[in-house]
Amino acid sequence: MPCIFLDCQDTILKDVKNALKLMSHIHSLSIYDLDDNEESLGPHFIPQGVCIKHIHMSRTSIRDIADDTFMPLRKCLETLSIVSSKIKFMPQKVFSGLLKLISVDLTFNYIEDIPSYNFYGLPLMKLNMKGNMIRDISESAFSSLELSLSEIDLSENNLTTFPIAALAKLRHLRSLSLCISDNPLICNCERDNTWVWIQDHPKIIKSKAVTCVHNEYPKEKCDVPIISQLSVDKHKDNSVSVSWFIRNRTAIKALQIIYYSEDIQSDVKSKYLEKTEVSFHISDLTPNVNYVVCVITLHDEPPLLDFEIKSELNGTNVDTNLTARLTQDVAEAILMRSPSSECLSFNTFRKPISIRTKTRKVFDITLILNRRMGLIVGCSLGCIVFFIMVSILLYTKIKERKRIAKSDPNWSEMNDFHSIHSKEDIIQDSTTASTDNILLGMGKNKK
Repeated sequence: MPCIFLDCQDTILKDVKNALKLMSHIHSLSIYDLDDNEESLGPHFIPQGVCIKHIHMSRTSIRDIADDTFMPLRKCLETLSIVSSKIKFMPQKVFSGLLKLISVDLTFNYIEDIPSYNFYGLPLMKLNMKGNMIRDISESAFSSLELSLSEIDLSENNLTTFPIAALAKLRHLRSLSLCISDNPLICNCERDNTWVWIQDHPKIIKSKAVTCVHNEYPKEKCDVPIISQLSVDKHKDNSVSVSWFIRNRTAIKALQIIYYSEDIQSDVKSKYLEKTEVSFHISDLTPNVNYVVCVITLHDEPPLLDFEIKSELNGTNVDTNLTARLTQDVAEAILMRSPSSECLSFNTFRKPISIRTKTRKVFDITLILNRRMGLIVGCSLGCIVFFIMVSILLYTKIKERKRIAKSDPNWSEMNDFHSIHSKEDIIQDSTTASTDNILLGMGKNKK
């Protein structure tokens, strides 16, 4: 299939649409210097059945784009470029369903913001919004692009704040152009400030690309450590896993974990950790109790704590391998002297109440019937089968005798003779036995 490159210059949208109807597969469509009266791209700009991979529009008066303008190209369009036009806002569904769109270029328009979920569901890798009037970027502007978007150009806009919340979610972001000259940023080492994020991502954006207020650039590296993303994961055995993230670790020597229940009279437990640690497991907790856990950064190694703190410990073991017990006053002093700390409250699970109930055995005639039913049924079936078999055998024998008697009369007479003779023998034997018994008894009496 040949690659068709269609260039349209000094024309109107109607002519472009008629030209597209004559072909089905177009590699690239370029539109330059569109008629000034053409201010919108309607839903029927792209005819059904046409496949275009790349669209580039430049120097037009386009202001509005309908939601389903590019819907016929949902399985074809890979790059879309509308530059040097008059677009003020992007409809939320204008890119919806474009399954192959990897690059969007909207440079030098009049777009004022990037709303939430504007690029949701796209495999977008490159976004160029240079030279617009963007003031605000929604925290969810790049939602679903966490694993695909790698290049963003936001230079020459009117951003009032640095979009940390939106950019922090992009795991594969490699390049960010953010040259802000009209609205310089406040560059300092305060908590969650822009300058800290820039220092943490030198491969994405260079600090020289940012203009600071009054040209007050901080040091090459902020000295103030910042603890963020402190979280607690509770387990069913009433133990917890505490995790955190620390920026600017170069200035700290060690970490300290303290945790205590919110009861006023409770002791504070302390644990020293290496500065590289990012989590800690706590197991000696009581069920259904509210606790507070704090992560503290230290300028000095644990054995080199300052004298006042050590004196307040009152001989408490400060070995880094053991959990020490402190008073709440001591813990408060440690928090005040720490360059950075973060605390979080949580509650442990309620201990389940187990109730043992003794089951009573209730007499039920059905239990006996159920247990004996098999035996009863088995015996009954056995007796019935035995009776049937004996009946069949007797019936067979009698029938056989009748059949022989009809076929051979001599056998019948002989059978009757033997029967009579057998009866006489039995009577004679019984008479003889009786006589012998009488004689034997008379002999015993004479003696």
